[in-house]
Amino acid sequence: MFVKLSKIPFYIIFIFLISCSPYKSSDPISYFKEPPIKLKPTIIHTDQPLLLGGSIAMITDSVLAVITPREDTLLTFISIPKEKVIKRMIPRGQGPGEMIMLDFCPQVNKDQLWIHDPNLGIVCRLDMEAVTNESYQIEPIVKLGSSYLIKLGDYLVASGSNVKDNRFQIFDSQGNLITSCLNYQKPDEYRHIPDHVYATVFQGDYAVHPNNEKFVFSSSMSGSIHFFDFTPESISLSTDLFFYHPSITDLGQNRYMIDRDAKMGFPMIESDMDYVYTLYAGDKTKTQHLSTLTSNQILVYDWNGNPVKRYELEIPLFTFCLNAAGDKIYGVAFEPETIIVQYDLK
Repeated sequence: MFVKLSKIPFYIIFIFLISCSPYKSSDPISYFKEPPIKLKPTIIHTDQPLLLGGSIAMITDSVLAVITPREDTLLTFISIPKEKVIKRMIPRGQGPGEMIMLDFCPQVNKDQLWIHDPNLGIVCRLDMEAVTNESYQIEPIVKLGSSYLIKLGDYLVASGSNVKDNRFQIFDSQGNLITSCLNYQKPDEYRHIPDHVYATVFQGDYAVHPNNEKFVFSSSMSGSIHFFDFTPESISLSTDLFFYHPSITDLGQNRYMIDRDAKMGFPMIESDMDYVYTLYAGDKTKTQHLSTLTSNQILVYDWNGNPVKRYELEIPLFTFCLNAAGDKIYGVAFEPETIIVQYDLK
């Protein structure tokens, strides 16, 4: 039973939150009673190559968006039925209408994307009309530094190194700060580290429940998944799944390094109304070749943190997204070039 409570540089450490969970096993797979469901892939061919596809998201049921950080444009749109690149947009740079880097802002509307540049602190909303006409508007919402950004209804939640107080900051739709909330649960040996410094070594991914009242975080450099309840006034940890700590080296002067043989955790997470889907890397070691950061396991939990089922992927994925119906997964893989893979779940 689980306890109910009231994107990766190799030199950065993930320091795990202390958990109140009764787990003693180091392997989250051991809590799934049934054998894995084995999935066969369908390759989504593209008429143009993708240079190191990054994160992936859906903007409609037939169009994928892929972050392409090594190309001149940071965002590439792919028609699934046509197997064709239909648009490349957002030039990489520091001029007007340009961004330095790009990340998706987790949110629940599958007909639009919220993207942001965590360095410039700018946010942009895209739908297919904006993509077709290149009529997107880049809006400086709030200076986020290297923070993560989550959108829950009309609110924005920031976390990361730019959050000076507590773990999260809640902003309204205009970028006005409402509150800071929820302290990090730090091991005793790291309690002296300020939250915003601690955040720089705390890496992972977020997904949002369709009711905009819950979200979930998966740690990429350790074995943990955190479920949160959200209101515009506060955020609380509801369920904490803990499996294992990271293997780390203390370099002194508030500098830490993940050991190269450290066990990775959950690098990517997605969700729908009923379930949370997370890639599980497990014993994958961290080298400088991205193909070693892929995973062939997707673990599925309900929103109370109970294990439901797991999938075994014939082609391992680097990152993935879930369609609106919750019956297909689209992911980025390396075979050895970047490819788009579809898996049917039902």
